[in-house]
Amino acid sequence: MGFMDVAVAAIMLLAQYAGLPAQVMISASVYLFIKAAMFFGDLMSIIDGIVGLYLLIMLFFRPELVTILFAIYLAAKGAWSMF
Repeated sequence: MGFMDVAVAAIMLLAQYAGLPAQVMISASVYLFIKAAMFFGDLMSIIDGIVGLYLLIMLFFRPELVTILFAIYLAAKGAWSMF
């Protein structure tokens, strides 16, 4: 799951700066929702659910600072779980 968190962080940054198809962003969001549901009750899972919701919101508008903060969170969490 750590690798997928890093991949979702990359998807967020690519969507912000390069533009990605909606299907990719929706798939990443669904992944985060499923992961949040699997570990329901944990603070990190709640944040994952919020990031998943934000990915859906990114389909309509993209505030840069929030995207960077969430991408850093996911990349750090993913890197921490891989090591």
